[in-house]
Amino acid sequence: MFQMRLFQRNGWFHVEYARNRSKALRTKDPKKANAIFKEMEAERLRGRLLLLDRKERLSLSEFADVYTSDPDRSELSESTLKNDVLAITALKDVAGDIPIRLITKDTIKEFKAHSLGRMKKVSVNTYLARIKAGLEWAKAEGYLDRVPPIKKYKMGRSLPRPISQDDIKRILGQAKAKDIEMYRVINFALFTGCRRSEIVRARYEHINGDTLTVVGKGNKERAFYLLPQALPDRKDIGKIFKFSHVSTLSNYFRDKIVKPLGVTARFHDLRHTAATTMLANGIDLEMVQKILGHTDIRTTQLYADVLQENIEKQMSRMKSVSFE
Repeated sequence: MFQMRLFQRNGWFHVEYARNRSKALRTKDPKKANAIFKEMEAERLRGRLLLLDRKERLSLSEFADVYTSDPDRSELSESTLKNDVLAITALKDVAGDIPIRLITKDTIKEFKAHSLGRMKKVSVNTYLARIKAGLEWAKAEGYLDRVPPIKKYKMGRSLPRPISQDDIKRILGQAKAKDIEMYRVINFALFTGCRRSEIVRARYEHINGDTLTVVGKGNKERAFYLLPQALPDRKDIGKIFKFSHVSTLSNYFRDKIVKPLGVTARFHDLRHTAATTMLANGIDLEMVQKILGHTDIRTTQLYADVLQENIEKQMSRMKSVSFE
């Protein structure tokens, strides 16, 4: 908390109440200035205590309102905000309208057990992801000291879904005509294999020569070689892309780019496409693992399996060919 201070300028008293922000007291009398200063300190403390009290008592239903009305999340779609409320409300229906600071790992376990009787694991996992994101936001905003462990149900590994080269060409063409910024993002994703979160966080300051450092899954940093095709134009500082939220990025890609083309693809499939393209062009498996930031090489192996499967499908067209 910033320490307020009383000071004089040209004989007149002022109070600095925030860094580089001050208020003139309109007096040169030290006693009067000190009295005003003490009252300002008391008012500030009362406001601080009220804020702390509100944070201590913030219920799940109140939190849903605070979270979805945050100005920094205003660019998110109405459906995204609505789904955030649905997830928090589902937790409230199980745990009661308790203060969010009372949510524990046992609360989450109870929610999982109750929800599993009404929906599939994949749907429960979607709710858990939204609840976790909301509580992490609450921690960042000072409403929580810590986020309880939230573990999703383990699901069978689904195979990667690379996008065909023909569809990639159509997607890039659509993006270039529709929104040049989305074109830049898609191109970057194809040449780096970056996740959505890594893309929205990427900054020019994180480029050192031809190496870009990104913050990946689990807040782990990784650095990789940045091809000229990935980012032709560079600046010194600032965000590389204008998008601030992963949901905004995904929704725009889905609704404005691929749907009008009749293509079935998710933004994350660009990462799958990048991985299989790297392998197809001779980059070895362990190097692709490092580029993508996989902790387990078995995850990377899935891309190689899909690539092999595609090769077999393509080569099967040769079965009826004869050179005799």
